[in-house]
Amino acid sequence: SSGINAEYGVIKEEINVEKSTGSFERLAFYFAQLIRAIYYQIQELVPPKHQESAFVDTIEGTMSHFEGEGVLLVKAAKEQILNNNWVTLFPLLTLYKELNKIKYSLISVDQLDLEVAPLSPISSLISQVTTCVKETLEQFKLFVKEDSVRSSNIATDGTVHQLTSNVMSICGQLLLHRETVGTLLQGVQHEGTRQLQLSIIQRAVGQYIAGIITALERNLAVKSEQYENKCLSALFLMNNYNYIRKYLQEESELSALLARPNEIEPEEKYADLMERQKELYRLWYRPLTDACTENTGSAVKRESEKAQKEAVKSRFKTFNNYFLEQWTLQKKWAIPDPGFREIVRIDNINAVMQCYLDMYERYRDAKFTSKNPGKYIEYTPEQIEKLLLTFFDQ
Repeated sequence: SSGINAEYGVIKEEINVEKSTGSFERLAFYFAQLIRAIYYQIQELVPPKHQESAFVDTIEGTMSHFEGEGVLLVKAAKEQILNNNWVTLFPLLTLYKELNKIKYSLISVDQLDLEVAPLSPISSLISQVTTCVKETLEQFKLFVKEDSVRSSNIATDGTVHQLTSNVMSICGQLLLHRETVGTLLQGVQHEGTRQLQLSIIQRAVGQYIAGIITALERNLAVKSEQYENKCLSALFLMNNYNYIRKYLQEESELSALLARPNEIEPEEKYADLMERQKELYRLWYRPLTDACTENTGSAVKRESEKAQKEAVKSRFKTFNNYFLEQWTLQKKWAIPDPGFREIVRIDNINAVMQCYLDMYERYRDAKFTSKNPGKYIEYTPEQIEKLLLTFFDQ
């Protein structure tokens, strides 16, 4: 948890809610054992008319301490959540589940009434944890939606945004708590008091996560508009869509949860979105292919030999200048996924090399300049390919 950026979900080292929650869960377990032991001892040793007062007097102080520790833990979790430390949600979900197990056991097995003193603080604490978790689920969804207004949190190289990796990680972790999350999303406060069908739980969790990812998509679209270079904007979206697609490939259960009847599979959806952005990214080499393409119209045929030579010089000059400009830019851009990086590089090579090789072969031995051909033919095809392979070296 401590490795996640503070803006998107770090747990501060000085307040370790996860560790504190684990300790409190163990405390709750032994506390429940203590309640049982005291309850049954009083049943055996104390006359019936004094049993209730003896039970209250015996556990009241311990119960007060237990409730106080729980309230402090919930307060610490709320403070971290207010700082966008969303991973705090998961120890709370575990705590919610364990407290409900204890409550259900005390009610069903031991026939204890947890709605009246002195045991009512257990139910009160569960209610506080429940409220905190439900509010966090709603706040996280709102955060992903509204984070798009930030104008200063995109990388200059177009890499995967940290929000994307954090959101997908949180969605994957929500899957591990699907029964608890689904139960809460359906408005059932205490597990064990009413069982829901698994299909209802799955649908509730699937709809919630789908809403989160839809908000993320819209967020990314807004962020992409902050790039002045439209090709870099497209690369940014490609990187993020590719990250989501690969995450869903690796987390097949999450992908299945998001699938809807009569709609394309989630992985296929992101492959399509990537392809649309790839078409926009490919616009970067349009000036290169245009420079390499010879105009064979009738007007060109009527040009003087000198004019035709000048046209060839201009084409090489245009290619050289624009290629250098793009190489300087794109070697600083990033595609973090090695496989996808290779695909884009090969696509660039196939497009640029095909047209440049034709122009190079046609004019390398032609006498379009009497002085210094190297002034215009600055690159061999092999050099062009080598430089194209250094794109995205960031």
